[in-house]
Amino acid sequence: RRRPKAAAPPSDGLEQSHEGQQSPAHLNAGPRTWRRVGSLGGVAIFTVDGQPPPHVPSPDMNVLWHVCSVFGLTFGQIAFAYDPSGRCVCEEQLFLDMTRIPRAAQCFSPESVATFWTSELALAVAHKGTGPATDERLVQVHTELVAYMLPSVLQNQGRTQP
Repeated sequence: RRRPKAAAPPSDGLEQSHEGQQSPAHLNAGPRTWRRVGSLGGVAIFTVDGQPPPHVPSPDMNVLWHVCSVFGLTFGQIAFAYDPSGRCVCEEQLFLDMTRIPRAAQCFSPESVATFWTSELALAVAHKGTGPATDERLVQVHTELVAYMLPSVLQNQGRTQP
C-alpha cells in the first residue's frame, strides 16, 4: 500500500506565488500570509493575517484522527484554516477548511462523517500533488485518492482510537 510522502507541519508565513496555476476565481489574488491563532481538539488553527476564525462546533476528533491515520498523517501534519474571502484554504498546505466543520456535523452517521473528512483531506492531499490550480488534474487525483482511501477508512471505522 502506497502512503503519501511525509508532510511537514503547517506553518505560519507567506504562500508561494504560482502565476498561471491559480483557479480562475482567484487569478488576481496574491499569496496569503497564514498565522496560527489557536487550536481545536489538538489541531492547529490558521487564518489569513491572523484574523479571528469563525465559531464552529467541535468536530468528531476520533473520526478525523482515524481518517488522518489511514492517510498516514497525524494531527501535527494537518491544520484547520480560515480565509474570510472564501478562497480554498488547502492550495498549499494540508489545511482543512473550518467553514466545512458545520457541514460535517450535519452528517447523519459516523460513516458519513468519515466519508466527508476523507473527501476533504483527499482534496488537500491532491492539491499538494498537483499545485494550487482547481483543474481537471486536481479533480482526477482527488477522485482517485477518495476511491483508494475510503474503503480502508470505512472498513476500520471505530476500531482505531487516538
